[in-house]
Parts: sequence; C-alpha cells; structure tokens
Amino acid sequence: MSTQANGTGVKSAPNAETIDLPALAQQVTQHTQAIADYLVANKHASPTFASDCIDRPETIEYAELHGNLKRSLEDLQYLVEGPKRYFRALCCQGYELAAIQVALDFNFFSIVPAHGDISVEDLAKHAGVDLDRTSRIVRLLITESIFREPVHGYVAHSPSSYLLHHDEEIRSTVHYTYVESRSYGIFVRTLTLFNTALMRCSRLHLLQLIM
Repeated sequence: MSTQANGTGVKSAPNAETIDLPALAQQVTQHTQAIADYLVANKHASPTFASDCIDRPETIEYAELHGNLKRSLEDLQYLVEGPKRYFRALCCQGYELAAIQVALDFNFFSIVPAHGDISVEDLAKHAGVDLDRTSRIVRLLITESIFREPVHGYVAHSPSSYLLHHDEEIRSTVHYTYVESRSYGIFVRTLTLFNTALMRCSRLHLLQLIM
C-alpha cells in the first residue's frame, strides 16, 4: 500500500502490516467522496446501474481518483476474503471468460434488446444454442454483472452488456481479445506437446548412444 497522498489530500494506508478493516473502510469512504466531489465540480452525472449509464470521465484526475478507490476496495476485499478465497476466485475466472466467449460467438449481446428484456427461451432460439446451455451461460454472466434478470426467466442488459450491445468497436475488440487468448492457449498446449516429444526423442537418442 502506498504512503503517498493523492491530489485530493486523501492518504493511503500508512503501513501494510498494521492496516485494519475500519481504516480501509474509512479510506473507501474518503476516496468515494473525492470522486463524488469531482463529478459535481465538473458537472458530470453521478453513475447509476441504469443499462445505458456507460460513460465515465476520461481525464487524468478521474483516473487517479478511480485508482485510489480501486486499490482500497481491492485491499479491503482481500482482507475480508483471505488468500484461499482469493485463489479460488482467480482459478475460476476461466469459466467466466469461456461464458463471455460463447456469448460473443453466438451474438447474445446483440440479440438481447437495448431496452426491455427477452426470455431465455427466445434468446436460445435466436442464438441457435440449446436452452440448458443458454440458461447456464447467462446466469453465470449475471453473477459478474454482465446482463441482469429483471424477472425470473428473462434477460435484460446491465451497463456492461449494454456497452457490448451499443458499441460495435468495443464488442469487436473484446471478441478479438478472447479469440487471441484462446489461440494462445492452443499455442501453449502445442508447445507442451512439442517439448514432451522432444524430450522423448532425446532420451531415445541417448539410449541408442549408450547401447
């Protein structure tokens, strides 16, 4: 944790070994208030959970305020959940990434209407994916605040999914990134197989020399 003060005069934790939950909670409150003050001073609307609330200030000042709050929130979360839950969540990220990949591949973000909702059954039909898989993928994404379920069995956009519905450039960028990540995984597996085969050949060659 940094000991430097930011531009708003809010200081980070003085010592990573002595920081406690109430102190971190106070930091979160201070950093949040700093962001709220910045938004008011610069005539920005306060962010909400409305599906079309996707824009944030893109200034250096806001980036610094966001970074301060994010670090305090992450520190607080880590202290509360501990290293075991941290690694459990980290190791399970592959499932969320795979769900996003499927949703991109089968146009979930475009099929769900910009406003209003669609039944999971209709989403499955339009996407060409069976109902069971569609339901499981959508509900997994909802736990990550991607999509929301206003009524049981119906899907609507959250700010995150609305962004991918609304902005084709960002959607294409995200999709490309996931495809590249999958290609990297294939490369790693291929490299592993190649190294294994090379080691076997080396052992065989060594045996031939000995004999």
